[in-house]
Amino acid sequence: MRTGSNAVEATKALVGGDALCIREQLPRLIGQGYESLTTSEKDLLKWVGVFFRKPTPGKFMMRIRMPNGFTTSCQMRAIADLSRRLGNCVLDITTRQQTQLRGFELGSVTEIWEKLRGVDLHSLQTGMDNVRNINGCALSGLTLNELFDASLVVAELDSILVGNSGNPEFTNLPRKFNVTITSCVENCTHDESQDVALVPAMRRDRVGFNVLVGGKMGSGGFTIASPLDVFVWIPKAAQLVAVLVGIFRDHGPRDARSKCRFAFLIEEWGLHGCEKSSHGEWITTWNPQAGTCAANITPIIWELRRRNSPATGRWVCVCRWGASIRTKWTRWRVSRRNMGTGKSG
Repeated sequence: MRTGSNAVEATKALVGGDALCIREQLPRLIGQGYESLTTSEKDLLKWVGVFFRKPTPGKFMMRIRMPNGFTTSCQMRAIADLSRRLGNCVLDITTRQQTQLRGFELGSVTEIWEKLRGVDLHSLQTGMDNVRNINGCALSGLTLNELFDASLVVAELDSILVGNSGNPEFTNLPRKFNVTITSCVENCTHDESQDVALVPAMRRDRVGFNVLVGGKMGSGGFTIASPLDVFVWIPKAAQLVAVLVGIFRDHGPRDARSKCRFAFLIEEWGLHGCEKSSHGEWITTWNPQAGTCAANITPIIWELRRRNSPATGRWVCVCRWGASIRTKWTRWRVSRRNMGTGKSG
């Protein structure tokens, strides 16, 4: 891991790189009152989803993690109850498919967390140098415009990176890290703006993902994510993203905050120049039959474009093979029977 030279890195160093330990200090912080919070303590609270707001001194905001934007009526009723009783009756729906609770006092945090736990929700790792809420198609598992239900991969990845209690292994990143995972062909999740995006792809008769890396909106301007043009089998997709996050954690720049995004590590190494690094393979591709690493696979990316109505099951497939592009017609009927199995219908 690189040595950091900015104020946030110094703050993380004070807690040994595990900012989640701020939970243990919460009783002390509540007892002292919000007026006594230092800049470092305000930053550390963001690791557990609690945000001090300058426009509303003494009133905080909490960001609630909702992978893929999925929620239930029971969960939303619990959040609404918290907003009415402890907040200001205003909720935000964020661009990363989360809900934000506003206007509560610091002393209410423990009660809010207890209520959220009762409906399988939490606010951990939703701010600062973490993998933020993982986005996916809002209609995943329902829409006909997808190859398979990718929300299952979103849930698996969230359990690896965060779980129910937070995961210190992934809380000391150089900067925030945005991920989207989708098999929807409509690009409803703005894949090009993400640090890592898994997007629908096909290889022969197998469905899976292609990998886009290095996208960002800020930190020096908009950068479009670049395709690695490797095929990722569905059961290994979450593990692959976790490996990429680990590479960013261990090798990403930690100096000027505006230069610490994943895009700058890719710019430094080169998109396909990571083989020279001592940590080994940057991207792992998988042979579905053997379940082992398959080196030097042909970079075939299938982009499905809807033609006529979804009911006909007719699609145009554009096959990219090296520098050439070949187009062919095929019939593809999506059914619940073959979603997620890697088989065409």
